[in-house]
Amino acid sequence: MILLDTNIIVAGVDGNAPAFPICRAVLEGAKSRRVPGVLVPQVLLEAFAIITDHRRVERPVAPVEAWEGLDVLVGALQVVYPEPGIFAEFAEIVKGRRPTGQGVFDAFLVAQMRTHNIGTICTYDSKGFIGYQGISVETPETLVARYRLMP
Repeated sequence: MILLDTNIIVAGVDGNAPAFPICRAVLEGAKSRRVPGVLVPQVLLEAFAIITDHRRVERPVAPVEAWEGLDVLVGALQVVYPEPGIFAEFAEIVKGRRPTGQGVFDAFLVAQMRTHNIGTICTYDSKGFIGYQGISVETPETLVARYRLMP
């Protein structure tokens, strides 16, 4: 399984994003099950917050329209929900890595990945995941090439 990070979702739904074609291909590959992509609620909420915020995107999307678009992904991809042991795993990460500020969100994604045995994240934010044992980072370009998602 490959967790699709927020930046992949945002670029894949924002037709003005420079990475739109690549990220859209990854999303379509995941929807067609050619890519073993999964989501977590955190990624969906972060994507919703970004695409509806005029400070984050050039053309924000109205909330209902934004959710309708994301809901298509919810219906097409596997969404895994936090397990009861998620906070114990997060506590171990906090003890070892001492994340602060925005880094807390990546650390919580790692905790979710570990509790679901997800070893790979597709993201453009590789620095947020470097050094976590058992977690590898792939870019959308790597997935597009591996799964032959674009001509």
